[in-house]
Amino acid sequence: MHPAVGPALLTLCVSLAMVAYLAPRRHKEPLHWMLLGYLAGLALWTGGVLARFTVTTNESLGVALRVVFVGVLLASAFWLLTAIAYAGRRNTRSRTHWGVVVGVVSSLFLLAIFTNDGHRLFVRKVDFEAVEAGPRAYGGPLFWTFLAWAYGCVGMGMLVYLRSAGAMLRGDARRRGLLLAIASAVPPATSTVFVFQLLPLHYDLTPIGLLIAIALLGIAIFRYQLLESLPLARDAVLAHLDDGVVMASASGRITDWNPAAKRILGGAVLRRGADLGTALADALDPARAFLLDADVALRPCAVRTPDGRLIDVTTAVVDEGRGELAARFAIVSDRSATDRAEQLARQAQRLEMVGALAGEVALQINDPLTFVRASLIEIERLGARVEEARLGPDAELAAELGDLRAVALETLEGVERIRRIVEGMRALSNAERVQSASVDLNDVAREALRLAQLGEAGADGPSLGLALAAVPPIEGNADRLVQVVLNLLVNARQALAGAPGARIHLETRAREREVELEVRDNGPGIPESAMDRVFDPFFTTRGPDEGTGLGLSIAFDIAREHGGALEVSSQPGQGASFVLRLPAQSAPARPGRMEQPDGQ
Repeated sequence: MHPAVGPALLTLCVSLAMVAYLAPRRHKEPLHWMLLGYLAGLALWTGGVLARFTVTTNESLGVALRVVFVGVLLASAFWLLTAIAYAGRRNTRSRTHWGVVVGVVSSLFLLAIFTNDGHRLFVRKVDFEAVEAGPRAYGGPLFWTFLAWAYGCVGMGMLVYLRSAGAMLRGDARRRGLLLAIASAVPPATSTVFVFQLLPLHYDLTPIGLLIAIALLGIAIFRYQLLESLPLARDAVLAHLDDGVVMASASGRITDWNPAAKRILGGAVLRRGADLGTALADALDPARAFLLDADVALRPCAVRTPDGRLIDVTTAVVDEGRGELAARFAIVSDRSATDRAEQLARQAQRLEMVGALAGEVALQINDPLTFVRASLIEIERLGARVEEARLGPDAELAAELGDLRAVALETLEGVERIRRIVEGMRALSNAERVQSASVDLNDVAREALRLAQLGEAGADGPSLGLALAAVPPIEGNADRLVQVVLNLLVNARQALAGAPGARIHLETRAREREVELEVRDNGPGIPESAMDRVFDPFFTTRGPDEGTGLGLSIAFDIAREHGGALEVSSQPGQGASFVLRLPAQSAPARPGRMEQPDGQ
């Protein structure tokens, strides 16, 4: 019996046994299917080797060689795909791309193998003497291309396994990756010895290499649970997390990360081999020195980034249980949206409480206020008659009552201020609900500009930048929305009073399922101490004669009434920006041209 028959027969039996073990599994991951394809290739490969040493005719030898070549092709291709499925689950598109490339190239080689009789480019001649002499005697140009492709697939698979082993957090997972990398290297090494006659042997050592490879694969499957443990679950779970996870080696060098980490931290700082602590500090806040210390576990801490995001950061270490540090990792959570929603909810809750109180107070004040106002109007009328009597017989009495009209007018001014406050309180309490319709936010902006008369502000007034984009309609009440925008424009103009180079920019834009209107100025901005109270009722930084402190509260409530939000951002000395966000209707945006900025 030929020395290669025994190892080939044993490899064939083990391959078929492992196929029988994998095939009945109900739930199969892509890794399972790739392994089945690899084992099928091994079975064909070793089966062809057995046939090669048992056939007696050249025709049968040709069939055996075809089976060997098909087995080599399938085994090498599926080994690469197995490696990609093992380590590349996070990127489904990349895995699909590689599957298409490997499938197309393998199909072309299969075509060349089965049509060799017509072109003789794969195998030049088939006889026992040539086969005994080795591939140099019978191999054609396509055979050597095929051999390079097979070696390339196995070599790339080995590199993928080595890279995965370096990224694994657990020791047994790393050992499993190293086992698979070694299993990749053994068959090509033994095959190279025969193909290039590196040793004075007269038979192919490849069956022995295949036996070693399948033994290592069996250890990876049964001892290190290749089909059951972390490689199948880790990427699938991490890829769908909203929290970012960055994994690093024991020395703190980054080895891997999930898509959420790339989104939160940015791809520029996430580089394999970079220091974990430095990457966190660069991405979040270089001033936070504690982020650089990734050597110890941190309790969750909130970091406010320079661009205003709120990020929760946790770092931890992985201990193998013997006091040895195995790896490190960091978890980052972007709480910006939640933080903004919490702020809006607190503001809405305050407004609801004040609104309920305001409605009751407005009802209680309105009736006596009407009576007082009517009485003052009568006093003012009588004061006018006193003015007329200054030259008559009652001149002395008229002189004593001469200030009556002035006092009445001053009192009426105070009462008028109270009336405006009552009207604002009634609006804040939503006492008057109005019907809604389809509204174009650009029309709202134009009407608010007309009422604010910014276009006629004169040389001393602020210049206007206007950028109205084609936006989808919204559902709401145009008059109440005009009230919001008008309030923002008036506030901006008052903040810019007397400032050189004053400018107000009004812009509309369409976002995904939202329409935004922004009013931005280059004024002194809002003090940091006042940012949390901007929308509070009766809060104002102006004098008592310049506002009641209800305008922004009412605007906030109108935005909330329309299912949207009014948000503010400001840096002292760099102006303020108010953004009105409203949900868009399902109808598409109406065509229109962009209005370019202009100014006074």
